[in-house]
Amino acid sequence: MDTDGNGPPGFLQTQLCPVTGLPVMHRPEWTYTNPDTDYRVKVSVLEARVVLSQPSGYASLEDVKSAIGIIDRAVAEGVSAGSPYIQLEDYTRLKGVSFAGRKFFIDYLRTHRRILSVLFCGASPLFNMSIRLGRYIYSTGFPALITGDCAEGLRNARDMLRDMGPHEYVGKTGEPGPGLTPIPPGLDAKPEWNLQLGGFSVQYGVINGRVIHGVSTGFLEVRHVKDIMDMMDTVYAAMGSPQGPCYCLNGVLGVRGSTRKARHLYYNSVREWFSAHPGFRIYIFYGASRLLTAAIRMTSAFAPFSVRTAKDLESALQMVRQDRQTMAEGGPVSPEPGAETDRSFPLSIYVNELLHYLGSVDWEAGETSSGRPDDPSHPFLPVFDGIDLIKSDLYAVLEERNEVERSLVREKQFSESIMDHIPAGIAFLDSDFILRKYNRAYARFIEAYTTHAPEQCLGMSYFDYAPWGREQVEEWYKTVRDTGMANTRYNYRLTLEKEGKQVNTFWDRSVVPVRDASGKVDGILILTTDVTERKRAEENAERLKEQLKQAQKMESIGTLAGGIAHDFNNILSAIIGYTELSMVDLADDSTVKPNMEEVLGAGKRARELVKQILAFSRQGNPEMEPFHIEQVVNEALQLIRASLPATIDIRFQGRSEATVMGDSTQIHQILMNLCTNAGHAMEGGTGILTVEIVDEEVGHDEFAGDRQGMLPGRYVRIRIEDTGQGMTQEVIERIFEPYFTTKTKGRGTGMGLAVTHGIVKSHGGTITVESEPGKGSTFTVFLPTVEQRQAPASAVRVPIQRGDERVLLVDDEMSLVDMGKQMLEGLGYSVEPRTSSVEALELFRTDPGRFDLVITDMIMPNMTGLELSQRIMGIRQDIPIILCTGFSEMVTEVQAKALGINAFLIKPILKADLARTVREVLDSV
Repeated sequence: MDTDGNGPPGFLQTQLCPVTGLPVMHRPEWTYTNPDTDYRVKVSVLEARVVLSQPSGYASLEDVKSAIGIIDRAVAEGVSAGSPYIQLEDYTRLKGVSFAGRKFFIDYLRTHRRILSVLFCGASPLFNMSIRLGRYIYSTGFPALITGDCAEGLRNARDMLRDMGPHEYVGKTGEPGPGLTPIPPGLDAKPEWNLQLGGFSVQYGVINGRVIHGVSTGFLEVRHVKDIMDMMDTVYAAMGSPQGPCYCLNGVLGVRGSTRKARHLYYNSVREWFSAHPGFRIYIFYGASRLLTAAIRMTSAFAPFSVRTAKDLESALQMVRQDRQTMAEGGPVSPEPGAETDRSFPLSIYVNELLHYLGSVDWEAGETSSGRPDDPSHPFLPVFDGIDLIKSDLYAVLEERNEVERSLVREKQFSESIMDHIPAGIAFLDSDFILRKYNRAYARFIEAYTTHAPEQCLGMSYFDYAPWGREQVEEWYKTVRDTGMANTRYNYRLTLEKEGKQVNTFWDRSVVPVRDASGKVDGILILTTDVTERKRAEENAERLKEQLKQAQKMESIGTLAGGIAHDFNNILSAIIGYTELSMVDLADDSTVKPNMEEVLGAGKRARELVKQILAFSRQGNPEMEPFHIEQVVNEALQLIRASLPATIDIRFQGRSEATVMGDSTQIHQILMNLCTNAGHAMEGGTGILTVEIVDEEVGHDEFAGDRQGMLPGRYVRIRIEDTGQGMTQEVIERIFEPYFTTKTKGRGTGMGLAVTHGIVKSHGGTITVESEPGKGSTFTVFLPTVEQRQAPASAVRVPIQRGDERVLLVDDEMSLVDMGKQMLEGLGYSVEPRTSSVEALELFRTDPGRFDLVITDMIMPNMTGLELSQRIMGIRQDIPIILCTGFSEMVTEVQAKALGINAFLIKPILKADLARTVREVLDSV
């Protein structure tokens, strides 16, 4: 029966079985499949009390272990916690189980505690034999039954559940036994009647004052017998003086076995006990395995008291009721069913039956031989079962040999399947270069590059169908065949006519000799691989390598530019600072003042040039704030229209609502540089300049070529296209280098595109170039966008303010210290200058309350300005500090403020900027 249902994974599927009407529950995870052994098992739970296992295919040891794991999971999830259940095994589609797998499953059943019964249905005769033999030899503690098919097994399971009714179940005391026993009515049990004997336990009780009831578990040894008999005396004494017949019942469904001496001693001890207690009539064993039942029956023939066996407790109690009724009616005690009335033991008959059976066994047949007794009470039945087991194992060996033959067939099919799934084309040619075998990839090669069908090429000479001439490969293949040496690598380009076009393809080919059993070369194996895509990937990798080299070169130049900027800013600081100080002392009508103003203007222009260098090197500190990109583009275009000839047609396309986080002045500079270059590229001052702005989403699949540095996300794309003279590839590779220019002398410095490149990278963007000589150029800038829509209002400038606080000024350049002192004292402040950071720290340590403000340079010997600031704050935490630098990779403004620095100034510093910053810092503390 199949219990598949529909539903998502993990959904507990429930439906009614059409045979029994029981609710059927199944989860998709209650199924296990092993494609290597063609084994599959599906587990379902019926009415929360029947676990149905449906295996198919051939089961190895690992398959059996996995199946048991699935069964345990179904029990845990589908059967009420602690409740006993019936195990139903549907072997209709099971082809076989390895010996190790069978043994593992038997051991699992023997040690399981909650199984009431195991029903095997739909099994083959060989499986039925193995099941019966396992049931006879191994004590499981529960009935193991064989039914015809799954439907019958389900009906039997339902009948068993109905017959059990609302019984409560208890486990045995001590070491839990493998089975569970119903509590009989009228049971009187005391805790002290429970024997725990180390490996063996007995739980005693008294039923209706006349029946001693015991349940035994474990392995019986000689040392246990005396304690058992003493406990029987104790229980009998507790019964008082019972009137009428008495009985002993012993449930041995949990007994695993015993030693020979223990059995002998127990038998004699029971004989003596019954002789001492004549009121006891019958000793009934129930729940015994077939082997133990046979042993008890054989022993009972010589016992001086009545010994019987029963299937279960209910059957034993029924025997007691029948015996009492017979006595009440005055009749004799009824004999045990199946036993000889005269208690004779026809040993010779049984031996003859056994010898006859041995002579008729067909050891190569799978089915059971004729002559096997059907009487379940036959005392030699386990011997017959042993013979059948040996016979079945021999048959299994023969089957394993057949399985080996079948495995060889499967391996051949498997190897052919592998051949067909290898992406390389494989072909076998005999010694005359006739095609004898090929795989699917080679068949596709024939179809794509020859005029033949693959099946037509079988039996043809390789040189008659191959898409290249015989002279190209004949000598090569003959060399491999004649020398027996493989040519493991041969690369070539094959130009083919495909769809009316010449197509270049690239191939790798290996030719390997194939030898027969004697070692003689009787053919060659050809491995052909289309490597066209790999060749193209290698070419792309070379292009990317060149781009990486260019990027590394730009990074090196940027690092150099940053170092130059630091020293140059210190020089400019002195030029600008002293110029401003000198101009304060000049009269308005002084003839020197205009000259000084020119010097100051040149210094400011030099300062802007340094900013451009830092922007190029991506090491500057642009003022990052959100702004609408379209507004900046429109403003730039207005200036461009005024600066370019009227004969150049400027066209603006597209729209963007995007907001960019950055320095709007620098973005403005990008547009001016690119548009100015475009105007210069259009000779004669005529042409079309197109500026396009659009929003664009960049995905993972666009990380290639010139966009390789971009992360996925939203960008604004600015495209500037001209109809000018264009550029060669050699020029394109150098256009972002500083001071590289193709313009005539006096028309360019070579810094415009270098600065543009640096600004774009500092904003997290990318710039690409497309150009061909005579076809114009297109520059495309990608800038990442942010969600913020409105830029903050511009800061309100305040006039220069003065003060009278005390300032500690530190800089390792004497000229800059002197200049700074004059500036600050000119603003009314008291200044204590130092050119050594170590001396400045000692001065501050001697009198921390002496100063209201510390202004320090960043780059200084012995101790940097940042280290000095941290030590000063360690002495006095509330002291305000201003950190100045021409350029530093060690700390940014954000990092400095995070460390407690109040302000961060970039050199060269104008007097107005210094005055404003000092006042803001002092007023904020």
